[in-house]
Amino acid sequence: MAKVKDAVSKPEYDWWQEHLDKQARRAKDALISIRIGLIQLKERYLLGGFKIQIEYSGAGDSGEMYDTTFHKGQMQGVGISRIFATRQDFEGKDEIRIKEIIEGIEEDSYDILTYDWYNNEGGQGTIEFDINELKVYVHGSYNVQAGHDCSEAGQETFFDLSESI
Repeated sequence: MAKVKDAVSKPEYDWWQEHLDKQARRAKDALISIRIGLIQLKERYLLGGFKIQIEYSGAGDSGEMYDTTFHKGQMQGVGISRIFATRQDFEGKDEIRIKEIIEGIEEDSYDILTYDWYNNEGGQGTIEFDINELKVYVHGSYNVQAGHDCSEAGQETFFDLSESI
């Protein structure tokens, strides 16, 4: 006699939720790694008074982090004057290791952006890292393409280029 299987149904596979869960795990792992890097910069290299700023942008189906800068003092907001780090700020410190830490922070930054800034019309923004406060600020936006048909509103324009102008 054949056995009858239970009529217990499996929950439907939700690929989108799995994607969001993976993204959340990657973001958490990246933030842990960034925190470690910021602590090293603060405690080992005594760079607590500095901030790191990374610009990013993308469109189509790609994006990049670029223009990483190292600043002293306040950073939040547009138009605030910044004092850039100089060679003297790193004198006597392991510059190669500091650069490696900052490059690691740059790489991990891709995973903390939780919105679609690199597909279709794309997006852009700035990520600011406060070494002293161990805080990360993301100021980002995404672009939306919009169109409006003006023909019904009498906004059509016609030029006949077969005539002399």
